[in-house]
Amino acid sequence: MAVFPPCATRVQRGYCGMLRETDDVGNDMSAGEPALVEDFSRSATWADPYAAYSRWREQSPVLARMPFVLPDGSEIETFNWLLLRHREVYAVLRDHETFSSEPPQIPGIPVPRLPLVQDDPPRHSVLRRLVSKAFTARRVAQLEPWIRQNAEELLAAMGDGEAEVMDSLAVPLPVRVIARLMGIPGEEYVAFKRWSDTFLSMDTRDLEPGIRTRNAMEMADYFGRVVAQRRARGAEDLITALVQAELDGERLPEVELLGFCVLLLIAG
Repeated sequence: MAVFPPCATRVQRGYCGMLRETDDVGNDMSAGEPALVEDFSRSATWADPYAAYSRWREQSPVLARMPFVLPDGSEIETFNWLLLRHREVYAVLRDHETFSSEPPQIPGIPVPRLPLVQDDPPRHSVLRRLVSKAFTARRVAQLEPWIRQNAEELLAAMGDGEAEVMDSLAVPLPVRVIARLMGIPGEEYVAFKRWSDTFLSMDTRDLEPGIRTRNAMEMADYFGRVVAQRRARGAEDLITALVQAELDGERLPEVELLGFCVLLLIAG
């Protein structure tokens, strides 16, 4: 659970928000100097993170240094609160009046906004009901033969010898399924995975300067074309449902539609 920015009375479910001084989590975060985590964004940490999880949990809440890498390779020094105990996370997630999912604003740098993840109730509840229509038990049951066929194809491609299960089955199968629900070609899995890996990279310093921006632009351009196609000619898929949906009597704006597509592909 990461929260931003590093000030004793401001935390957020996701990024930042006001915290009442009487809150237990606030007391923990206000009690003296927090432990500073220097290795959060290092590749070695995420190669085997479990020892780090245990160490951070013992000191939670802790403050993690997370440099924000710009397209030109320069860095902005940023910090995030890490909450790793159940009671801390539980309190933050249930207190919508005190904490908000709105993203932080870095001066001069546009931060992309993801629907649902960065929405608070009641808007979050409305959008969730909209998307959940595509994931009903009946819809999933209808897809079961197709999902089974794809799983068998992937297993067959692994052969009889030693195989990497994550790369060969656990990652491509759900990507194909969510792509099918969205109405986009699952065969473009390689590009989807590259975009997703870049988007979720914990250490942006491992990336060549500008590569995150280039991948984000490729992804936005791709989904922009798909959204335009669905506006011109609808289909029985989730993107069409989003294009045709109304919230407070208005259609979802283009940037929110693209945000939905990105979110569903990466976290769907």
